[in-house]
Amino acid sequence: MASELNVFLFTDLVGSTDLLSRLGQDAMERLRKTHFAVVRAALASHHGGEVKTLGDAFMAHIPSCDKITRHLSRHSHSAATEPAQRRALRSSAC
Repeated sequence: MASELNVFLFTDLVGSTDLLSRLGQDAMERLRKTHFAVVRAALASHHGGEVKTLGDAFMAHIPSCDKITRHLSRHSHSAATEPAQRRALRSSAC
């Protein structure tokens, strides 16, 4: 029986409790939606799939972590509109 590599990607908004108190509920919700849109676009580009979300956390399955983490890092920063958001977006796992 052949084995296959399973890679899971976990992302979240760094310091979300602090961000919520500084930005307010509406801005935080926009940031969360932007974060999820960036992750979903990266998954679509790299043949990944969404497993689940919980609060501001995102869990995904990807075939390889080589390119997707660079993709997320590059696009997370370009999608953010405020310095606090830019620093808040993080991807990790691989």
